[in-house]
Amino acid sequence: MALEPKQLVYQGTFGKDDNPLPKVKYEDIPKERRKKLHRKRLYNVAPEDFEEWLAVELDFNKYRYVGEGLDFEHKTKRLADEDDQKGLAQYYRAEYRHLQEFAVWEEEHLTPLVKELASMAKSDPQYDWHFLYKLERKKLVCMEAYLSHSRVADASGEYVGKKWLVLCINLLDYILEYKKTTKEQIKQMNLRNLHGLVDTNTIEQFKIEKYTKKDGHCMKTFHGKEIYVRKMEHLYHLIRLYKTRYWWE
Repeated sequence: MALEPKQLVYQGTFGKDDNPLPKVKYEDIPKERRKKLHRKRLYNVAPEDFEEWLAVELDFNKYRYVGEGLDFEHKTKRLADEDDQKGLAQYYRAEYRHLQEFAVWEEEHLTPLVKELASMAKSDPQYDWHFLYKLERKKLVCMEAYLSHSRVADASGEYVGKKWLVLCINLLDYILEYKKTTKEQIKQMNLRNLHGLVDTNTIEQFKIEKYTKKDGHCMKTFHGKEIYVRKMEHLYHLIRLYKTRYWWE
């Protein structure tokens, strides 16, 4: 099962040769409108109002405070230079574009995934292990899709912990499709550290049984699949416990 949707290259960058400063002058904006724009959060700004909003915010942040620590009494105030204002404007433009792109992507890709997850949990509950792992996989796919487009991701959708989250999804694929486990995969499986994962009788039966030509009638393959899926399950929970928790929380 492939991860869906595909990662989108982050569109929030701004060319170094472009001028990020607002295309309107602060002085040309009526005073009452300035107050109204300043009260708006970035995510509530309409595209047609963004240039004026940016001009208002840059004027509001036109001073910089220089000093050490958090003691504002001993900080000196200076007027921001053009490079300071360009840096701040570039940040606002990148953030605004991210919000715009994310809203479109969320509506097209993430919302259907979440609705599918909610529908499955509400309308088709079985609560056996297979159903719960399917539900878990859908939840992790939603998480991975969101994180790869959030502020914690870089331009390529990479973020700390991504490899472990993707590995968990892949392990759930193995667990959910354990019946498709091949004889070759079982032969490569080591039998160490099985205590508590599989009952002793299954392990002993697997060791003494012989492979037959037809897998459908082969008890060694049958028991091998049972051991194989329990090892995948154990690895999945170890990763969730020790590799994803530290950045997740």
